[in-house]
Order: sequence, then C-alpha cells, then structure tokens
Amino acid sequence: MFLKNFLETAEQHFFVGFKVHVYVFTDQPKEVPKVKMAAGRQLTVRLVPSSKRWQEISARRMKLIQTLIEEELQNHSDYIFCLDVDSQFHGRWGTESLGGLVAVIHPGQQALTPSRN
Repeated sequence: MFLKNFLETAEQHFFVGFKVHVYVFTDQPKEVPKVKMAAGRQLTVRLVPSSKRWQEISARRMKLIQTLIEEELQNHSDYIFCLDVDSQFHGRWGTESLGGLVAVIHPGQQALTPSRN
C-alpha cells in the first residue's frame, strides 16, 4: 500500500538526473504498481518468499540484499541505499548525501532524539 507513493516521490526527488536502479523486494510481485521511470532509471522486482511473520520476511530480504550486493552490485555500483517503502521523499535528495557511510534517523524515532542547540 506504500510502494506507489514511495516510487513516485523517489522519481520526483531522489537523485534526479542520475542513473538509479531501484530494486523492490516483495512477496507480492504482481502488486508492484507501474510507475513511469525517467531516462536512465529502472525498476527491478525481486521475490521474497512469503511468511506469516514479518520478522522472517525482513530477515530473508536482508539476506537477498546481501547476496545481490555480493553477486551483482559491488563492482558495478558506486552507492547503495536501502530504504523502507513506508517512507516518502518530500524534497531533493542528491549528491550532498554521498559519503563513505550515510545514515538517517528513522521518522518514528525523531521525537526521541535530543535537539542540538
């Protein structure tokens, strides 16, 4: 239910003008919405076996991501971001976020973070 909004806002804000390959890991590949991707951008859907427990699906997804990186991406990608689809982009996300290690505060934890004044 979140994927369409995630993909559409990513197309509007995430590394616009750059080559981006989005991998969607899901146990429901037929439910992946059709979203028009800009030139140089593509979407690949990878099947994650279904389970009644979200913890198993999440663990399987992490293993599939690790395998994808090791077997296909590590020598062909400059940067890899792993994002949950219950997120959405509200503004430009570009090269300013590139570095050796990038992290963000999960929106659910933002209120727990002390302010830095």
